[in-house]
Order: sequence, then C-alpha cells, then structure tokens
Amino acid sequence: MKLLLVEDQEHVLRLERMVLITDGFDVETASGGREALQKLKSTRYDGIVLDILMPDIDGCEVVRQLKSIRLNSRTPVIMVTPVSSRARASAPLRPGPWRSLTSPLRPKRSAR
Repeated sequence: MKLLLVEDQEHVLRLERMVLITDGFDVETASGGREALQKLKSTRYDGIVLDILMPDIDGCEVVRQLKSIRLNSRTPVIMVTPVSSRARASAPLRPGPWRSLTSPLRPKRSAR
C-alpha cells in the first residue's frame, strides 16, 4: 500500500515514516501542504497521512483542495494532530473515508 505522509517537522516526519515502513507500507513524504498537493497531482496513493498543523497550507485546507485535483474521493485520509488540536480533526472535512490520530505515530505493540 502506497501512502503519502505529510508533516512539516522533520524529526516527526522521520519517526512516522519509520513506523509506517516497519508496518509494511510504501511511504513517500512531503514536508508541507504545498508539496503534498503537487505530489497528489502527479501520483496516485492508496492513502494519505496528513498533519493538520502546518505553516504553509494546513491539513484542513489540503483536504479541501483535494477535490480540485480530482483525487479519488474514496482515498482514505488520516489526519494526524497533537492532542491539543484533536477536536479540530474530529469534524468531517469531506465525504469519504477519513480518521484522526494523535501525533507522533508510534509502532504497534506486539501481543503478549
């Protein structure tokens, strides 16, 4: 499964990328909303993991602009946000599958 991971903080981007790769995903990255939109225009992804709080174009605006670049409305979008802004991520932003998680992502714990 090919994912686009969008995060403006380099250390968080590296950590979350490693978590997703360890879980078996093919991960491409973007360091902000503008870069994400450019990549989404030219590449198809099976899912998008998107930071809400970014300085150039925030995650909510990226989601709003997805329609204009003809992204398949069934492409899952996971909004990643610090606990303090979780409420902002909980409102539906567009039709189709989406979910919010708390940043940074952490590896799955193995069952014991």
